[in-house]
Amino acid sequence: MKLQKLVFFALICLFLTNCKKYSSDSDRETKEKLSFQSFKTMEAVANRFIEIGDSMNVAPPVALYYASLWAQLQPEVEYAFTLDSAFLIIHMKSGLEKTIALRKLDVDGLSVYRGGTGGTGHVSRISSFDSKCSHKIENKKILLYAAYEYQFYSGNEFQTRVVDKIKNGDVADINVTVLKNEQCTIDAMLTFNQYGLVILDTHGYPSSIYTGIRFNLDTFDIPENVDKFLTILGQKIGTNYVHSIIDAQIDFNRVFEYDPNLQNQEQWEEYKQNLQRSYDVSVTSKGIRELMPDLSQTIIFANACYSGWTATEWTKPGGTHKFKNSDPIKLAWMSRNPLVFYGYESTQGGVSYQAPNKEFCKPNEDTLIKSFFYDGDSTGNAHLSEQLGGAFFIEFPWNINIGMISGNHGPLRFNHYASPSWCYGNCGDSVKDTRDGKKYPTVCIGDQVWMAKNLDYAGAGVCYDGNIYSCDTYGRLYTWNEVTAGVSSNASPSGIKGICPNGWHVPSLSEWQKLINYVGGDVAARDKLRANSPLWEEEGTDDYGFALLPAGQCERDINSGEHVCFNLDDEVSLWTTSKEDVSSLPVYFLVSDGLANEFVQNSDVTDYRSCRCVKD
Repeated sequence: MKLQKLVFFALICLFLTNCKKYSSDSDRETKEKLSFQSFKTMEAVANRFIEIGDSMNVAPPVALYYASLWAQLQPEVEYAFTLDSAFLIIHMKSGLEKTIALRKLDVDGLSVYRGGTGGTGHVSRISSFDSKCSHKIENKKILLYAAYEYQFYSGNEFQTRVVDKIKNGDVADINVTVLKNEQCTIDAMLTFNQYGLVILDTHGYPSSIYTGIRFNLDTFDIPENVDKFLTILGQKIGTNYVHSIIDAQIDFNRVFEYDPNLQNQEQWEEYKQNLQRSYDVSVTSKGIRELMPDLSQTIIFANACYSGWTATEWTKPGGTHKFKNSDPIKLAWMSRNPLVFYGYESTQGGVSYQAPNKEFCKPNEDTLIKSFFYDGDSTGNAHLSEQLGGAFFIEFPWNINIGMISGNHGPLRFNHYASPSWCYGNCGDSVKDTRDGKKYPTVCIGDQVWMAKNLDYAGAGVCYDGNIYSCDTYGRLYTWNEVTAGVSSNASPSGIKGICPNGWHVPSLSEWQKLINYVGGDVAARDKLRANSPLWEEEGTDDYGFALLPAGQCERDINSGEHVCFNLDDEVSLWTTSKEDVSSLPVYFLVSDGLANEFVQNSDVTDYRSCRCVKD
């Protein structure tokens, strides 16, 4: 009897397992059919778009609008509409969504928008964030994911404007990986967590981000059944991603590029004669949520249209119908817990729109690169904060009346989301002088950032006794005119770059005095600013890492013209930009064994002394 019961229960389990498998297979078949249906609907609407434009002889954006009206009448379509005259969104009753993208190109064949009409405007920062960097970005691997480099940048522009600017910045030991166009695959996107910073130069959409994968289908290759549809997807995108397309994690959409300089009829003739249909592949918000790894150690800059879209429901300007976006792209990115996310969002309503390539996207990218890699800014400073301390930090880029800009959503802005306090340039990190590649340690004392080593730029000055090894240890010695270019300043900050690298300047007497006061005054500063090194007869305590060494000084012998150097291992004197008055001689700061620090006036401008730079 027991055996009969066991057999009975085994049969029941087997039956249930098979039922479950059948149910799963049935679900898969249903999804495949719905995906194929949405593809066929997209193709029908695209064909209708060409027919309407050709018969009416109207511009492509106008034809796109009329095609959206036709799409709304199809029985399988829940609703359809155009967005910013560049996208026709077809929302199926099945819940799937397909898009027809219209991309306007300029006379050089470059995309006017990172999403699809021409704009003029300006970028102007209206507020700044004054926070110190408190966390260091340890991962210096950077990925440039330029999926549409060929449409956004001309000639060698991407290399010089983006790649070289990052590599030649002040951040040492960075490792830059560059992927362009077809190299920007889905697989590459799934490795974003391996990088500290990822910059995506691509097209965007409110619920997806585009990869560099694009393919064409000849008219006679358009699939007529589900099996052929799946086979073509495997051939064009990869068999390992067919299931992701069926599950709506990855999508592909029809793309039309158009030249506004062509007459309308010429454009329609070109579309009709082109036997190849173009498609671009994107990762959807659902795909970001379900496929993308955790990004908790990665900064993401989505330099693409609509990248900051947050709203799940919105109304077009002048309308009453509420449109829905069940999975906005920004919320999808934030679900992967990025260290920081940068994207484009309107000032009101949580929507976004087309971002002009030349007037907006490129300047914002320039700003981010300069902030991170030259100015040592934190993430909050390196761009703008969503909301911090009750204030918005936004940029007003442009003001032209297209799409939702003419409504009540306000101008587009470049936003920063998540942590405001990460940077590459923490105190104690080295800064690179791009003129000769030499690196200098830095130190924060109070609210000043100083180099923790004397300048050793060989464009001027001398080494002590002509010994180049002395320069390696103590830095070079310069005349006052070499250091300041002959310009004096008593201001704080001095405002005189002089011989210092970009982003740094020669300190005034006031700036030196501020340092001394912070560490406890003249007597205390003698020990606290000197290096704990046997190069001094009496070693300092170097409480702040300022690490002054006894570099000595040199004077030019009036008779022989030779440099006479003295006081090595005994004292160091450092130039300031200050004079007591215009006619007087400059002031230098003296630190020596056995004596308190002092400021010495009436130094001859031809004497050779050390130089320390302070950050702007």
